[in-house]
Amino acid sequence: MNFLVLKCGSAARGDANELSDIDFVCLHEDGSIPFQWLARTYPGVSFYSRSGIERMRSRGALFLTHIDVDGYPVEGEKRILDWIKAFRPPRESVLQSASETKKFIREIGWLPNSMEGRLWLCDILFVALRNFLYCANASNGIYRFGLESAISAFGLPDRYLKIFLKLRKGKYKYRSFPNVEAPAVKDNIHLLAAELAEQVTGQAVTISLGGQTDWSADWRLDYWGERLLERAIINDEMPDDGYRAMLGEHNYYRRVLAKEVLSRVKVAQQNRPTQ
Repeated sequence: MNFLVLKCGSAARGDANELSDIDFVCLHEDGSIPFQWLARTYPGVSFYSRSGIERMRSRGALFLTHIDVDGYPVEGEKRILDWIKAFRPPRESVLQSASETKKFIREIGWLPNSMEGRLWLCDILFVALRNFLYCANASNGIYRFGLESAISAFGLPDRYLKIFLKLRKGKYKYRSFPNVEAPAVKDNIHLLAAELAEQVTGQAVTISLGGQTDWSADWRLDYWGERLLERAIINDEMPDDGYRAMLGEHNYYRRVLAKEVLSRVKVAQQNRPTQ
């Protein structure tokens, strides 16, 4: 075999709850592997080639430490673990990632005024704040990737743990949306989210209910930029046309998504009203 499948996240750590996903990662040699069979056998599996792993190592990706610490081999060649074994990114790399995430959190600014918009905010802010926590901890040599363990290491008071868990609940609901039967979060979740973001990042954060996308601004060409385009779709500023389905399968479509974002933003900028 020229691949290794790892079970990762809460299922591997043993702290999963009834809403947790089972996360699988496949590390593989460059070249042909049974992609379709693996995707059927391990639903939602993410694939990372050896050359991709090397690029991530060169960028100091904390994700490699995450799967080294939490990953549990379930099938394949265990020798492949050597690609990530004991990898720890340089401190400046995780500080840079934390800084970029902090900047994005400050830039969010608003959410669509709907239940779906509130759930979108829960999802995006949970992911961003969790990443910031992991990076901040890693900069101090602490590599904990369970939410409550990471929060404890960070020193966040219990009140904010409860808000974090509210955001996580909204994230779970968002990723199953619209198959939810009852309102998942309170109408004021954006105020609680802003309070939590200020406590975690140490900066002023304002998140308003309702808004419009500023298409004149320089657009982020990263994961956060992809998610802001998703916000515009939820806000009825542009049609979906399959974009969100691709976003849900980010691992398979990440190259396509970059082109899709550029194309959609260009059209929106051309069509925006002139002042």
